[in-house]
Amino acid sequence: MTDPSIAPAALSAAAQAWPAFVLVAGLLLIGLVADDDGLFSSAGRALARAARHRGLLFAGSVVLVATVTAVLNLDTSVAFLTPVLIHAARSRGDGEARLLYGSLLLANAGSLLLPGSNLTNLIVLGHLHLTGGRFLARMWLPWLVAVVVTAVVIAALERRPAPPRAGAAGRDRPVLGLGLAAVGATVVLVLVLENPAL
Repeated sequence: MTDPSIAPAALSAAAQAWPAFVLVAGLLLIGLVADDDGLFSSAGRALARAARHRGLLFAGSVVLVATVTAVLNLDTSVAFLTPVLIHAARSRGDGEARLLYGSLLLANAGSLLLPGSNLTNLIVLGHLHLTGGRFLARMWLPWLVAVVVTAVVIAALERRPAPPRAGAAGRDRPVLGLGLAAVGATVVLVLVLENPAL
């Protein structure tokens, strides 16, 4: 016989966890539209042109990923910055491993700073009702250490440049349509709404 207390507990757990899954699914769909419009490849080429040196590109990507992850969240950072950084590496003719690992691992490290930086923070710590300021005051030092250590390890392991390869193909100019509107709306809504999955 089934324990009658299981159903309410299961519903409570689902109510607490569904926003994370909905948000990730939505971000992936928006990412597909943005990629189809050429936004990621165009942004990656622009980033590669702005950072002429391989080391400067990596350092800039560390700051970019850590900042976007902290301000928006881990999932938004991975969905939107990973393809941009891969296109940046490929357009320079470099291997993409350094920036790919950097994007994925630094997004995890950078998600310690604010409650909304990682939806797991909200699921696990939601009952504490910490303000963003109180969370930041407790977590800024572990966040900084996690970001710096992760960046140093990736830089050390991937310090040798990959063999030259052909640049990435992609549109010269992105389509400024649905993809751009969706990315812009996502960034605004993630910042404004209390529940980003909406």
